[in-house]
This record gives sequence, structure tokens and C-alpha cells, in this order.
Amino acid sequence: MWNRIRTLLEPPKHPGNTKPPKEFLGDELAVARTAWEKEQTMATATRYITLLEIARQIQ
Repeated sequence: MWNRIRTLLEPPKHPGNTKPPKEFLGDELAVARTAWEKEQTMATATRYITLLEIARQIQ
């Protein structure tokens, strides 16, 4: 209950004060895909598939 009251009394957050989220996963996916296209090994395949699964679960 006190937490709810405290959040109601806090000033509103300005959107300019927050940093935009970075797309690390997108960059990692691009790197993993190019690595897979250059050298098709089990390690690159596992990395690329794992990153694809993580991206799918986030969305």
C-alpha cells in the first residue's frame, strides 16, 4: 500500500530523461548471420539459432 502511495506522489518522468534502449540483440543477430554465411560450422549455427530463439521469445 505504501509503495502505491509513494508512486502516486512521485513527479512524472519526462521522456527526454530516459535513454533509448539499444538494439544489442539485432547487432548480434547480424554478426551471427554473417558468420554463419561465411563459415557453416556447428558453433556458428548454434549461436545463430540460439539468438533467433531469444529474439522470438522477447517479441
